[in-house]
Amino acid sequence: SLVQADNRRSRSREHAVEAGCTLLGETVVFSVSGIVMAYEYHKAKEAEHRKEEEALDRIRHEANFARVELQSQIITLEAIVADQSAKLTALQQSVTALTAARDSSKRFLR
Repeated sequence: SLVQADNRRSRSREHAVEAGCTLLGETVVFSVSGIVMAYEYHKAKEAEHRKEEEALDRIRHEANFARVELQSQIITLEAIVADQSAKLTALQQSVTALTAARDSSKRFLR
């Protein structure tokens, strides 16, 4: 009976050691898996953030290019408007001069 109890304790101890080793192994595997998952998640988020930044940089570059293009067109249009304004002023002066000459010649012919 003492021998049987000793055998049971020894088997129970072996079983406990085996269960402890299994639990420790599973804990290590679970921990490493969790760390790898967290690392991969972080890496994926960084890649996503980098892609978003690159897309924003492209949009900013395109917007800046379009702004410069529009400013150039505005300057060109302002020059055209100034030229047309000068021509209009010259035409108005010509019309005024022609009207004055016509009125003067009408008075002269009377």
